[in-house]
Amino acid sequence: MILSACQTGLGETKNAEGIKGLRRSFELAGVHTILCTLWSVEELSCALLMNEFYANLLEKGMDKLEAFTNAKQFLRKMTNLEIEERLKKLVSKRKPSFRGGRT
Repeated sequence: MILSACQTGLGETKNAEGIKGLRRSFELAGVHTILCTLWSVEELSCALLMNEFYANLLEKGMDKLEAFTNAKQFLRKMTNLEIEERLKKLVSKRKPSFRGGRT
């Protein structure tokens, strides 16, 4: 399960029950692997990271840890020009039917 939004790994501490939150709910439902954040994430950086992660996982056949580690390293090494070009590519591929709602 990938929760690529701000602070999806946070929750409240309840007396003698531990931390309750979205992540914990998925664990209780039987999800074995959860990728979530404990901090605010910048939307465009997150989009680039997730795009590279999925490419590594699905196209290059890497395991989850290797795919994520590789995606983080890839993003850290990108120049501003490379980031701009990559974002233009991503935006041009998006179709309105796949966009999430924003308020």
